[in-house]
Amino acid sequence: MPTQTRAAVAERIYVCVREQAGSDVPLSETTNLYTDLNFDSLDAVEVLMWVEDEFELAIPDSHVETMETPGPFIDYVVNRLAEQARNP
Repeated sequence: MPTQTRAAVAERIYVCVREQAGSDVPLSETTNLYTDLNFDSLDAVEVLMWVEDEFELAIPDSHVETMETPGPFIDYVVNRLAEQARNP
């Protein structure tokens, strides 16, 4: 997968979160999936699975617990894509 800007990664993740939330809510990296969007654990797992599929990545369980906002998803994807670009 070609290197993508942070903004492009963020927008793709926001699209998924909005779809899961069922509305076109404004999002930021600090929007809390649970308290701001009323996600339950199943919603969060759906987002996680979508991110893994969309970016062809596996997110380790140890990272999942920190992913209550889009920010950690974005950070993880950007870092992994950069790492893959350096080590094809």
